Amino acid sequence: MDWAADETEASDLGDERLNRRYTIVLDQLSSNPSASIPTALGGWSEINAAYRFFKNPNVTVEDLLEPHRERTIERMREQKVFLLVQDTTELDYTKKSKKIKGLGALNRGNRYGAHLHPTVAFTPDKLCLGVTSARMLIRDAGTLGSGHTKIRTQKAIEEKESYRWLQGYQEACDIAKLTPETKIVMVADREADIYDIFEEASGVEEGKAEWLIRSNHNRALVSNESRKKGNSRDYLRETVESKKPLGNVEFELPARAGRAARTVCLTVYASSETLRPPSRKVGRKLTAQKVSAIIAREEKPPKDQDPVEWVLISSMPVRSFDRAAELIRWYAARWGIEVFFRVLKTGCQIEELQFRDFEHLAPCIAAYMIITWRILFLTFLGRECPDLSCEVVFDEAEWKAAYIVSTRTLPPKKPPHLSEIINMIAKFGGYLARKNDPPPGPRVIWIGLQRTRDFALGQIALGYAQSS
Repeated sequence: MDWAADETEASDLGDERLNRRYTIVLDQLSSNPSASIPTALGGWSEINAAYRFFKNPNVTVEDLLEPHRERTIERMREQKVFLLVQDTTELDYTKKSKKIKGLGALNRGNRYGAHLHPTVAFTPDKLCLGVTSARMLIRDAGTLGSGHTKIRTQKAIEEKESYRWLQGYQEACDIAKLTPETKIVMVADREADIYDIFEEASGVEEGKAEWLIRSNHNRALVSNESRKKGNSRDYLRETVESKKPLGNVEFELPARAGRAARTVCLTVYASSETLRPPSRKVGRKLTAQKVSAIIAREEKPPKDQDPVEWVLISSMPVRSFDRAAELIRWYAARWGIEVFFRVLKTGCQIEELQFRDFEHLAPCIAAYMIITWRILFLTFLGRECPDLSCEVVFDEAEWKAAYIVSTRTLPPKKPPHLSEIINMIAKFGGYLARKNDPPPGPRVIWIGLQRTRDFALGQIALGYAQSS
């Protein structure tokens, strides 16, 4: 329970009994993340206590994440650069829509659920150190569809769903003030290409977070007087492409549905440009903003493969190929949030949770987000810090139980290296550990963790039996 106690130490739910229950529930759910709440908690009294906990009006998404957020910021202070990655994912509860109150529309048809929009902290090397915020979005089916486009354009940013991206950047600035020795960079995909973020960044005087966004719009530029009206170079993409290539970068493109992992070689173009502000009838007055732009394009993709192309814009200056390559690498770290969503939904099975009201389901999802962080954290440390002592992240009962079951021998007095215990745990989840196998991934680790907890409980029970 040590890790859960650490993450909830600063809990302030208005009642010390709720604070203690939070630690217990988080630890119990993490012991079997793929199982239903009744299966993970076991006893009837524990099940009732957990459901009462999540139904308590003092238990909200924000309150549950706050102590974890504080611990995440502490971990961030130890880094020179930190990436705060925002993204949105669907939570599909269509099959349970008649049983769960408070759901919204996922499309204009017959799919119901909610949208989860978290900010997850990663190092540039893709180490996940925690969740700093999360929003649950419930959509009204009547607001979906192109027929409402004109209405949306007449609303201020604060009245739109897209406001969440600006809020995420504002929160990144708040964290930057708390971590003055760490460069904070907000990273997001194309949906975050919102001019209000650029405007917001220019108005921040102290504690400013940088931003790195994949471009969605071929934005107009402030033209030089010498340019002719209508020249194609008055737009961002054409202007950057007209520059001389800076060089090539290679990286591993992760696998996804319908696409195998492969190595890609991208040709890099970059320049500094001034964006022309879009015209608006409502909301804040927008001004021209200077940004750095990078185009990273695969010139020779394999046959039957779509070429990879990223158009990135950033508040950070790009004066060399090395700097452009670094920002491309930082953006590539955004893939970590896709893995986060996969572990959260597939590993922790949050779309299978049974609640009568989404208002009570949402805090439970927040708890599973913290559990997801721990799984990713262990996965990365096992790969990148193999010689670290296993006691740094595992309770004594956990690592000793894993060692006994795996080796059929008594555990050593000195705790083994982290990689040794991680591999043992991963084998419980189906990892083969053959000579040429890659390091274990999140899936085998989350399965192995729940079996390790069972082994640990068995060892504790055996100890009680022998002492009686």
